[in-house]
Amino acid sequence: MLKKTLLTFTFVFLSFLIIACNDKPRTTVTEELIIQNPTAESGYLADTVQDGTILHAWNWSMTTIESQIEEIAIAGFSTIQISPMQPQKDYFGIASWDSTWWKLYQPLGFSIATENHTLGTKDDLASLVTAANEYGIKIIVDIVANHLAGGDNETLNEDVLEYEPLIYNQNLIRTDNGYASDSSVFQVTRGALGGFPDLMTESEVVQERVLSLLKEYVDVGVSGFRFDAAKHIETPSDGELASDFWPYVINGVNEYTENLGKDPLYFYGEILNTPGTDRSYEDYLDYMSLTASSTSDSIRNAVISKNLSNLLNTNYLQGVNPSKTVLWAESHDNFAGEFNSTKNINSSNITKTYVINASRKDATTLYFVRPNPNTFMGSIGSYDWQSVEVSEINRFHNYFIGTDEYLHQDEEDFFINERFENNKYGLVIVDLNN
Repeated sequence: MLKKTLLTFTFVFLSFLIIACNDKPRTTVTEELIIQNPTAESGYLADTVQDGTILHAWNWSMTTIESQIEEIAIAGFSTIQISPMQPQKDYFGIASWDSTWWKLYQPLGFSIATENHTLGTKDDLASLVTAANEYGIKIIVDIVANHLAGGDNETLNEDVLEYEPLIYNQNLIRTDNGYASDSSVFQVTRGALGGFPDLMTESEVVQERVLSLLKEYVDVGVSGFRFDAAKHIETPSDGELASDFWPYVINGVNEYTENLGKDPLYFYGEILNTPGTDRSYEDYLDYMSLTASSTSDSIRNAVISKNLSNLLNTNYLQGVNPSKTVLWAESHDNFAGEFNSTKNINSSNITKTYVINASRKDATTLYFVRPNPNTFMGSIGSYDWQSVEVSEINRFHNYFIGTDEYLHQDEEDFFINERFENNKYGLVIVDLNN
């Protein structure tokens, strides 16, 4: 198989045979063979979010992303994930990312900001969507639905009143439940995250407001959603704690989108580590794809420890097909969250992990763009997303959509993934030592 692959791939793909990681970004993108009309229509990008790869333009402003649209297309990303655009707590103007990013995850309401948002406004988002459509790039947006801004676990921020008077005046939050944890269904779905008051997501008022936000995004033209803290919102399978939040919201926006004659939406939910005691990943699959954070951590750790056997034996989430899986080398929670678990991992190992993940069949892979210590909100912190390694694996991923894979290793600590179907062959080789 390997000899045939090496010979055939040279002719069918006109690309790198070996992807060996370094930290040097591509400084020019003018080569004719690299550009090749970078659109979904030309076959350069994927037609759907799940089939392609996702650039997480974390904390980039809408105008910054729009200025980079062609570069993003050339780098082979079919989808861009933007940060929450809901009205933000404590508008802070120009500020460094590390002191302020988390405020975007304490929104004041369920609408798209029209002013005082450090990443832009609804009009800026509409302009970005128009620019992205020219390349067939999809825009998906981070949704915060589990909670709203508060001063503590027990009270809503007083500014929520301006945006969500019904929720505020009826005090539709859960109190005296302690903090969220995986220890029980109750603590997963009823506990509070940090100082964020937990919304009564079983309430028709809350459900209707979240649905209204999704419809507003659809009207602007976004193609899908990432649900923050999805596992902390109950499913219809959660027994006495069950609600119809997910079917009401997801089915509602799908029906709205279909009636407008738009393409089907994409959804994925953040479920970190486990779904919690006595709960299942499968309970969410009727509504969305899921983050495979434990799988992603295992792959990254295997790259760092040079443990090839762990790379070859890695399974996805129990009961979840790869076609409903989102992988990553790291996420914003890994990098900037409470434990900063990937912040000090060198970018070469992150790139190698991303390459391995993006070489896999069926799963989509998210590339988190790291900020540097001095990055301001709205700005691009690093340009590794333009590196040869990242752009080549993205185009490899797009070219081999729907094909089979064969994972193996050689004696020199090379990870190898061969992709093949009929007369289409190719491979990715990652050197774990250099």
